[in-house]
Amino acid sequence: MNHQDVERIASHNEQRQQEYASSDLIQLLTDENTAGETKKAVLTYLQPWSNAFQRMISARVTFETDPALRTLALELAPYMIRVNSIHPTQVDTPMIQNEATYRLFRPDLEHPTREDFAPASQSVNALPIPWVEPVDISNAVLFLASDEGRYITGVTLPVDAGTVIK
Repeated sequence: MNHQDVERIASHNEQRQQEYASSDLIQLLTDENTAGETKKAVLTYLQPWSNAFQRMISARVTFETDPALRTLALELAPYMIRVNSIHPTQVDTPMIQNEATYRLFRPDLEHPTREDFAPASQSVNALPIPWVEPVDISNAVLFLASDEGRYITGVTLPVDAGTVIK
């Protein structure tokens, strides 16, 4: 992985964050001028997402045994090309640290904060932390790309504070 690859990935992630932040529903939730009843309706619409979060974790277990990953790893192994994937829990980035996510996980509060969101976020992890830091994901990538990980291929590496085992 070279500097261009890192820049391309960072650009892709930034674009996804901008799309998320500019979505109509998120803008309605974060706009101070949106009526309370409208925000409640949006939250009612989004509520299945919080239930879906637990189902997503179950789906991850299935994905982590994805035969396509193993097949690709086997196809590329003769060329010393390794294929792995990283599966994080919630990461302390703007993707989860925003009012819309706080409201999704804490619909019982009118103006939930990061501190209100933390216990709800922590509840999905086995380790007593609400989220991992971006550097934790970066370190996993660096390990897999390093000489120390040179013989690791076809694996999914959960950096998830024990979410999958919970």
